[in-house]
Amino acid sequence: MHHYGFAERYHKAKVIFMDGTIVEGLAEIPGNPSPTPIAFKTSDDAKKQKLRCDDIKTIIYYFGNNGTVEYDRMNVYYFEGDKKPSRIWLQALQRGSVTLYTCVYLTPGGTFGSKDKFDDLWFCYRTGEEIATRITATFIKNKQGYFTTRATNYFQDDPELIKKIKDDQYKWNEMGKIVEEYNARKKQSL
Repeated sequence: MHHYGFAERYHKAKVIFMDGTIVEGLAEIPGNPSPTPIAFKTSDDAKKQKLRCDDIKTIIYYFGNNGTVEYDRMNVYYFEGDKKPSRIWLQALQRGSVTLYTCVYLTPGGTFGSKDKFDDLWFCYRTGEEIATRITATFIKNKQGYFTTRATNYFQDDPELIKKIKDDQYKWNEMGKIVEEYNARKKQSL
């Protein structure tokens, strides 16, 4: 399952490996579940190579009007009951003291004509953490205070932000605003 439905197969990209090596060329958009290798070419007419997902740290895709889309290979727990983390591709939405990521999780339709269901999940990560923390998802929203509990625990070092979350000034689907405020305050305190 891919994060985006792009018409072309290959896109201009910079691939940053775990060891710091960088290659530039054309790459496929990564998909989850992984570890499906990433098809990569140094140019349109070059021979295709397969890059092992677990060797890659980040892929930056370049699109028209100086737009970029970045994916990092991260460890996450999709669900609380997971015994071990999954290593997947997460799209970086904001980088800073905390990086905000998203991915799409597909729940295949079952029998009796039920349709496939796509859910967005939001994760946060601070440098040095072993696993990106899921804060919320479209299938959870704030059921039984899930988002409020997860967000206030994760951002516990920012009492002002916690108060806003608890006072419903921020909702479960406003992770971008939450991380932006948190990172701005952290930047000011440096």
